[in-house]
Amino acid sequence: MAPQLHQKLIMSQSIPVTFESTTFPEILITANPNYASKSEINQVSPAIDSKINVAAFPGSESRFVGELRVKVVANDENSPYTINVLCLVVFTITDEIPAEHRHDFALQAAHTMAFPAIRELILLLTARQPWGQFSVGLSVLSNELDTINKPVIKAR
Repeated sequence: MAPQLHQKLIMSQSIPVTFESTTFPEILITANPNYASKSEINQVSPAIDSKINVAAFPGSESRFVGELRVKVVANDENSPYTINVLCLVVFTITDEIPAEHRHDFALQAAHTMAFPAIRELILLLTARQPWGQFSVGLSVLSNELDTINKPVIKAR
């Protein structure tokens, strides 16, 4: 994002995003029977894979759908769960954000809304699983191109 736009947003009292909805069209959480629990407090660091994409609704430059998929593959005894969750968020970006910056801003907004929603869902559901609560931790959106994939669901 351009530095002067960033400064303008900091000075503004309004938030240039209007949240509409969050949905979870795919949720898969499976306990790993091979997981070797070492204590009551399980500190593990399995590989967490996340992919994000945003798309503007057809005919709109300001209404977006963002999708974030978070995966954890329990391929050994160090991962308590296999997780595959897809979260969709729908939101609108105000005209305060210039059209040429909206896609990048939408990517950041989608990540900011979807990742905490996924983290909360995983915490809630794994609390009732045999290995206890599991957290995917915090996430930072990077500029790496490999974090963006093709959308599963197209905006309508």
